[in-house]
Amino acid sequence: MDIRQLPASVIMETTEYKCFQSQFSVLCNESMQLKTQFDDARQQWQSSKNSYLRDIEMMEIEELMAQEIKLRGECIQLEDVLGQLHKEYEKLQLVHRYKQKYKQASVKIPKLKNKIEELTTKFGQQREQENKEGNYSDGIVSKRNYRIFFQDHYRLN
Repeated sequence: MDIRQLPASVIMETTEYKCFQSQFSVLCNESMQLKTQFDDARQQWQSSKNSYLRDIEMMEIEELMAQEIKLRGECIQLEDVLGQLHKEYEKLQLVHRYKQKYKQASVKIPKLKNKIEELTTKFGQQREQENKEGNYSDGIVSKRNYRIFFQDHYRLN
């Protein structure tokens, strides 16, 4: 018997058709359930993905904030170190200036010593000369002679 020639109403009344139809309905229902489960799973996955991305973004923000706080701390420390170095530099500059002045003064000291020795020698010679001439009385040089001596001989620059 050729199924193509049978009327549709006869085929629909057969137990095989009814069995296939019920299996088809079950498969359609399962398909709809699977589609619903798939949609739910996709929605849950999308929700998890969005939550994960938000968590990642929050962790990045927290990390940046931690780095910023750390950098601020390091900047404050570096500013303190810079301030200390600046103070130390100023102290070293002051010490250097004092050393330069001391060096300049130490260069002048031998010259002054030589000049004082020279003046002392000249003064001693003048005193001896006054002793010989009799102008020196009781070991005291007159104020006038002393002033003249230093005006003539004491030239320090």
